[in-house]
Amino acid sequence: MQLNVEKLGIALGRPSRDVFRDLTFALGEGEIARAAGPSGSGKTTLGMAIAGLLPEWAGVYMMEGGINFGGTPVRQGYPIPETAVVLENPYTQLSGLKSTVAGELAVPLESRGVPRDGIRGAVEITARRLGIAHLLDRKVRTLSGGELQRILIAAALIAEPRLLVLDRPLTEIDEDSRPGILGTVRNHVRTVRGT
Repeated sequence: MQLNVEKLGIALGRPSRDVFRDLTFALGEGEIARAAGPSGSGKTTLGMAIAGLLPEWAGVYMMEGGINFGGTPVRQGYPIPETAVVLENPYTQLSGLKSTVAGELAVPLESRGVPRDGIRGAVEITARRLGIAHLLDRKVRTLSGGELQRILIAAALIAEPRLLVLDRPLTEIDEDSRPGILGTVRNHVRTVRGT
């Protein structure tokens, strides 16, 4: 897998306002990159564009340059199936299809047609890795913001995406737990990469 961003420029709204221009970089399999900048500098916009989600997220936009994932141009409005995105606000990302944590973790695998037995095992393994096995039977609506963010990170990792976009996914998680969760994400990247 290779992600190539070439001379990317994005403007949002009417009248349009430039978010960024001439952004170029490449990422190979298993590489981790961090976009840094002040609020409003375009970090979320970049993540949504990489995932092909600009129309759903931004509505009106203009884009120049290109994004290529695994040799294929990324078309906005056609999300990349091999990509998972976790955003800052956990309350807006639940599927709404399941009432329990175990059910919510199963959704990404169900949508890919994984057999029920395979789903059950993957849910248990992922929950243990992220330290949320004790939450599997809980009702999603009873969870704290930090617990929800852990669930969403687990739901993103469970399908073993080739590209994982994290946009401030730890804001609701206590500071003592953050290093462990980031370590789990890094280990996931290494496991998928096969190193």
